[in-house]
Amino acid sequence: MRYLVAALVLAWTAPSQAAGPIRVGAAESVYADIAAQIGGPALTVDVLSKPKQQARAGDDGAAVNERGLDIVICNGLGYDAWINEFLAHAGARPVVLEAGRFLPQAPGQHPVAWYDFKATQALARALAAELARRDAAESALFAKRLEIFESAMQPLNRKVEEIAAVYAGSNVLLADNLYRSVVDALRLKVQDEGYLKATASRSEPDAKSLAALKQSIVAGGASVLIYNSEAKSGAITELVSLANDKGLPVVGVRETKPAGLNYQQWMLRQLNITHGALNEAAP
Repeated sequence: MRYLVAALVLAWTAPSQAAGPIRVGAAESVYADIAAQIGGPALTVDVLSKPKQQARAGDDGAAVNERGLDIVICNGLGYDAWINEFLAHAGARPVVLEAGRFLPQAPGQHPVAWYDFKATQALARALAAELARRDAAESALFAKRLEIFESAMQPLNRKVEEIAAVYAGSNVLLADNLYRSVVDALRLKVQDEGYLKATASRSEPDAKSLAALKQSIVAGGASVLIYNSEAKSGAITELVSLANDKGLPVVGVRETKPAGLNYQQWMLRQLNITHGALNEAAP
């Protein structure tokens, strides 16, 4: 039941034959890729831009009206709260699918939904259902493309089990919670919970928590350090440099999908990098 109500519906349109492609706006390129995989040629998909602070009130809403978006996909849970501002001036309000609503954890604990494979599959199913409601004539197409999408998720699930079978219980250090859902799925043990709690609401860690994490790196006992390679942070640079000096393998994961890879390819690449680091750390 929880999954059935996870989509936040801001407007209701009766089931109908679509007059043209269903128009989807995605807050992140990863959601645009997922939408394209599920909808194919029946959709037009745009990656939305965060409103500029200097823009006049209504400018970005006008862009929404011009596009006439039918569906907006975002993460929710405060990760891309700018979507609310983006839609505030829209005339015809689209249906909004919040991927974060499918996460099993308490809101805000692991806010990046695309690193939770079950949540991503639940989002894909919700999107396929919404597309079929809007264009019943193409429902078989959406169902088939959903089946293909879910088949492409299976190598990720198998890789998770392959890694966990060998390394479950291994200690790891996390520089932030970006990759936490994957770490939990791999059944790895996070050694620096105190650091993560202390830095949850800050862009930079305080001196005390940073010193504690540095001491954990120096003391050893962890297999790898995992960090956000796109984070513009002096503290992260320090931690990675210290880990390299101490011979601790580091895994840099991305927050944004690389060009040229679809969602499943990107996630499998990062799982393989994690596996390689764990193998490197193994005695």
